[in-house]
Order: sequence, then structure tokens, then C-alpha cells
Amino acid sequence: MDSNEKNHTDVGRLPFLSPFGWRLFITFSLLASLMVTAIGMIGFIQSRQSVLKRAQRQVSLVGQDRAHELSNWILERKREISLLSQLPDVVRIFDRYGEVHTINRQDSLRLADIFDLVHLTFSDYGPCGIMSFDGLPLVHVSNSDCQTDNPLLQAALQQALSTYEPVLSALYLSSSNEPVFWLVQAISDQFGAAQAALVFSILAEKTIHPILADRAGLGTSGETYLTTREGLLLTPFRNDTTRQQLYKKNARIERSSDSYINYAGEEVIGCDIELPDLGWVVSAELSLVEALEPIKKIIRQLILVGLLSIFVILIISAYISRRLTIPLNHLLQASRSISMGQFDLAIPQTGSDEVGALSRQFQIMASSLQRSREELEVSTRRLVHAEKLALIGKLVASIVHEMRNPLSAIKMNLRILEKKAVLDKSGETHLGIAKEQSGRLEKMLNELLEYSKPVQAQFTTVNLKALLLQTKIEFNAQMAEKSISIKASFPDLPFEVYSDPDLLARVFDNLISNAIAAAPAESTIDVTLDEKDNGLTVTVKDAGKGMSQKVLEQIFEPFFTTRGDGVGLGLSNVKKFIEALNAEIEVQSCEGEGTAITVTIPHHDQTISHR
Repeated sequence: MDSNEKNHTDVGRLPFLSPFGWRLFITFSLLASLMVTAIGMIGFIQSRQSVLKRAQRQVSLVGQDRAHELSNWILERKREISLLSQLPDVVRIFDRYGEVHTINRQDSLRLADIFDLVHLTFSDYGPCGIMSFDGLPLVHVSNSDCQTDNPLLQAALQQALSTYEPVLSALYLSSSNEPVFWLVQAISDQFGAAQAALVFSILAEKTIHPILADRAGLGTSGETYLTTREGLLLTPFRNDTTRQQLYKKNARIERSSDSYINYAGEEVIGCDIELPDLGWVVSAELSLVEALEPIKKIIRQLILVGLLSIFVILIISAYISRRLTIPLNHLLQASRSISMGQFDLAIPQTGSDEVGALSRQFQIMASSLQRSREELEVSTRRLVHAEKLALIGKLVASIVHEMRNPLSAIKMNLRILEKKAVLDKSGETHLGIAKEQSGRLEKMLNELLEYSKPVQAQFTTVNLKALLLQTKIEFNAQMAEKSISIKASFPDLPFEVYSDPDLLARVFDNLISNAIAAAPAESTIDVTLDEKDNGLTVTVKDAGKGMSQKVLEQIFEPFFTTRGDGVGLGLSNVKKFIEALNAEIEVQSCEGEGTAITVTIPHHDQTISHR
């Protein structure tokens, strides 16, 4: 695994949530939980109010229904007593009563029969009879309990005399401690004059109690009961038979949705319906606990929805926290890698938001630092190489200077011997060897001297195609010795560059010379000229033995050679010339398959090439 892959792996290996991510997650979760709780509380309050309003409406409807039923019952009783007072027999009896002011035995018995018939027909009536407006009984049935001194009865008699309408007295407790009220109707003669009053007692326990005891529509805890305006309980409160128990709440006639404490000390909701003509109040109540029973289901639903909402919010919070913190963690690890000198990073790019933009800028910065370091390394190598060349140049210059004079004398004497000396065949052979070796020594000294000199390129327009063809011609003699041919692949285009023709010629001379030396006899050397996006390329390929990877790493080192007759400065000089021309050189070689060297001459503002 290379360093880039390693760094990419290191940057990508992150915990589920970093400390900052956990803090962000907890913050989101708390805020979401508070929001869900607030919404749940609002929903609970609104649901409770809605349930209470619905229960209050139901209680009000039941109370109104009971009050209406009670009013209708009272109205029917008034109609009945009004009809009884207008019976022909009753009217004839009191016509005579108006004349003699007394009722004979026969009329009294007739009225008693009428009352007996009334009791048989209307079982709701209690003791009944006929009274004068002075409160004296004129006719009554057996076991009658008229209580003529009762002030409530006296008030009803006076009201009936003045209105000629059926009058219902206030409800009171009889001598037997039973709630009773009187129904009084004036009896008129044929001339419409009031002569007496028809009086019926009505037992509340047999009449109005059953009406109010109906709990339909009020659940299991609801009930209706009757009170006075002052709050005196007139009908039993549930199973309590206690009488005259004072109301514990304020007497309210209007309906209300507020809860209050009833007689039994329970918190209830209720309504009060007044019967103005009677001075009664019908109260309907429902236990608050039962009224709020539906809210339990709503609470369970709210809790379930709240828990599900919190669970979903936790997942979303974790996702958001991780999505926000992963790029930050990548940047953190990348900054640590950069601090350790690892600039070749691959930071994952996430999203198009500010964090994503920061990641991209960080990647650009890391790439820029990597390029700067590479450029610095190249500059350092060049500086070291230049210092090395300077030292070598000084050494070589002094050596070459000292060796050239003796070498010049040797070459001069060899030419004299070649011209004047008479030598046999063996002598001529030795003389040729000496001459050849002196030439070789001179070439080596020239290479040393050339390597030691600084290079200064002189740029001008160069026809690269013509330069290569000229170089090919110069090596015809060498190629003929080994039966080697050069295959030139040059497109029919005017390849012209802005460069130094002398340095280019020396580069190609060296490359082709090395290719001829490495190529086997009767082989072909390919020279290809082409144009790429990054410049013009010249490739010299031979079919020699090739080079190993170890050799490839050292071929541009000074004095490195694999040939016995070389100094090892040819490719070093080529490298130096290439750098002076701002060009590039690339070597591809494989053992047993030959070597291909490609020189790329970049485009320049003043380069003239075919487009």
C-alpha cells in the first residue's frame, strides 16, 4: 500500500461520533425532547379542555332535558286540576254553596267520590280536599293531611284566589318528614266568582324523584337533583336520605364549565337550570374523574407519539451530528498528517455547504504543500547536483589541463611516425592501436571537460525534423559496421521548436550513439517524432538487452556506465542539456526487450509548430 492509500485509509477510519459530535447530538436531542414535551403538554391541555367542554355540553343537555321533563310534568298536573275544578258536578255544588255557604252531606259525598276517582286515576296525588279561602277545610278524604296552618299552603290559596290559575306551592317537609308540595286551583260558580279552592298534595318521592333519578347520559357517576334558589336540597342526593342539607357550592343558576365540590365532597362538572315559576333549580353533575376518562386514551396516544417522535428525532440528530462532524474529523486527521509531513492526502469531499468548501480548500492546500515540497526537493537535488558539478568541474578542469599537453605531444609524435617511419606490418598494427587509444583518451578528456563546463542554452527556432535527419546521416558509417538501420517515423509536418540546436544535436548524438552500441547486429533502431499536448516528443528505441530497474535508477549518475569503453558521462551530460532546455526525458527499459528513451520539448510562447 502506497502512502496515498495509507493516508486515505487513515483519514477515512473515524469513530461513529467524535466528542464534539456527541455534544452536538445531545444538544439536538435535548432541544428536540423539550420541543416534543412542549407540544405534548399543549396537546394534553387542549385535549383536556376539549374533553371537558364535550362533557359539559353533555351534562347541560341532560340537565335541560330533566328540567324540561319536570316542567312538562308540572304543567300536566296543572291542567288536570284545572279540568277537575270545571267538572259540572263541582260547579253545581259550589253554585249552591254560594247561596247557602254550606255543603250538604250529599254534595260532600259526591265530591268524596270524585276525589276517590281522581286517586284511582292519578296515583301521583297524595291527600286532597276542598278548602275555603280562609283556610278552612270544606271537604276532604280520609287520612288527609291538609295542615291548614301551613303558611306555604295559605300563600298558595291567596295566589289562586287572585289569579284563578293553578298554583304550585313551595316544596316542604311534611309531618312524616316527606317532601311535599301543594297544587291549588280556585273553584268558581256559574257566574265566575271564586267560592273555594281545590287542593291536592303531591308526594315528591313518587313524582319528581323518579324523573331526576334517571341517569341516562350521565355515565355511572352522574346524577340530577333539585334544590331551591337558596341551595336547600329538595331531592335525595344519590343514596343519602338526609334532608335539609345545605349546598356546599355557591348557588349558580347559569351553566358553567368550571368544576366544583358537590355535596359528597367530590370534584364534579355540572350545570344549574332554574325553573323560575317554581323557584326550583335542577342541578346535573358528572364526576370529573369520569369526565376525563377519555383523556387517558389520548395521554397514551400522546406518549406513544412522543416516544416515536423522540426516537425519530434521535436518529435524525445522530445523522445530522455525524454528517456535520465527519468532515471536521477528516480535516482534523488531515491536519495531523500534514503536521507529520504527509502532504499526499485524499480528503473525502462531502456536500456543497461551507464544511464541504472547507474540505476542498484544505485538499487544495495539502496538494499545494505537496507540490511545494516536491519542487523544494527537486531544487535541493539540483542545488546539490550543481555543487557536485562545480567541485567535479574544478577537479576535472585541472586534470584535463594537465593531461592535454602530454596527450598533444603523443598525438603529434604518432602522426610523425605515421608519415616518416618505415614499419613492418606488426609495427603498423601497433601504431594504429596507439593512435586509436590516444583518440579514445582525447574523447574521454573532452567528455570530462564538457561535463565540467556550465551550460547556457541559446534559444532559436529549430527545425527538429531536419536536425534528426542530419544526425541520422552522421551515423551511417557506424551503422554500416554492424549492419544496423534506423527507421525514422516522421509525419509530413514542419516540426519547429524554440530551442538550442547545438544542445539538441549533442543530446540526439548521444542517444543514437548509445542505441547503436546497445543494439545487436542487423537490428533496427526506431526514431519517432510526434506532437503531444505537452510538447513535441522524440523517441529513440533499440532492440538491445535492456536494463534492470537498479541500472535505470543510476543511468544519469556521473561516471556510471555498464560499458567497458565508457567514462559514464554521456547520459549525465544529456540530463544536464535537457534541464538547460527546460525539456523532459523518460527512459523505459525491460531486460531482454530493449530500451526506449523519450525526450519531450515543451511548447513555448515563441515555439512554432503545426497546429
